[in-house]
Amino acid sequence: MKRWTALILLVLILGGLTGCEIFDWLFPEVPVSDSTLVVYYDFDGPSITTLPDNSQYMNTGNIQEISGVVPGKVGNAFSFDGMNDVVIVPNSPSLQTTMRMTVDCWVKPLSLPAAGKPASTGIAAYGRDQQGMWELRLMGDGGIYLLLNWNAASMVEVVSSAKLAVGSWHHVTATFDGASAKVYVDGVLSGEGACPQLVYPGAESFLALGVDFPGSDEYFHGLIDELRIYSEVVTP
Repeated sequence: MKRWTALILLVLILGGLTGCEIFDWLFPEVPVSDSTLVVYYDFDGPSITTLPDNSQYMNTGNIQEISGVVPGKVGNAFSFDGMNDVVIVPNSPSLQTTMRMTVDCWVKPLSLPAAGKPASTGIAAYGRDQQGMWELRLMGDGGIYLLLNWNAASMVEVVSSAKLAVGSWHHVTATFDGASAKVYVDGVLSGEGACPQLVYPGAESFLALGVDFPGSDEYFHGLIDELRIYSEVVTP
């Protein structure tokens, strides 16, 4: 009798779930064990306050404002409105990837920076208000702009030759190997420059998604999905 009761309860529970929800319930997601993967956000949600990190380092993001969770490149994505949407991730030792680094994500711009607005908007950035270790931005012509060591003597800028199309998904990868920085768009090397080091801005640093740094008007308008940060070079 107990066995039949348990079976009936299981059918009732699963009957109200979608196929994906049943899979997640049966096989709950566990953090990825790759030690070089320091951040992995799948943006699948739903959440209104926090963004879970699927890496082993648990760099949970605080959602300060978000327009919604929408269908993404893989599963769901976060929609950023280009006005005030941002996710802030507190500083941690795992984010201080000064020796080698990769930032990898899917982005779908819904508009480009226009006249009267900043020349670029922030997809993701790590640093603090007056100094950025790295910033991944979208330019007004659709190019990807990688800025390293902003406001430091060793500042380096890399701009992609490839342009992102509004309304389309693009795979964007930025790497630093200890000597040079490279930008890939849709799997193809699209820009590079010499960079001898990354300068850690200090304990007040944080990771921002959807803007270069809060308080400015350089907010990204579009969708971001499958964002990963590595402490190693991972080329597409």
